[in-house]
Amino acid sequence: MSDDGTGGGIRIPSMLISRTDGDIIIEWMKTATTAEKNQLVVMAEFVMPFEEGNKVEYDFWLTSSSNRAIDFIEDF
Repeated sequence: MSDDGTGGGIRIPSMLISRTDGDIIIEWMKTATTAEKNQLVVMAEFVMPFEEGNKVEYDFWLTSSSNRAIDFIEDF
């Protein structure tokens, strides 16, 4: 599918989990029945601790091959 220029606002949520937790999920997927997989519901909660003060910490994860990422870094 080619880029028609309308996908710039699409955001794909992602998260990182530990290798141990990932291995548990993979093992379950290998052994679960079709009925069990059809009942699977994934729920996640993102908890952001609130701290008093005016300090904000953040991380930027960018792809080095992306021109948009390089433009962002230069402008930032």
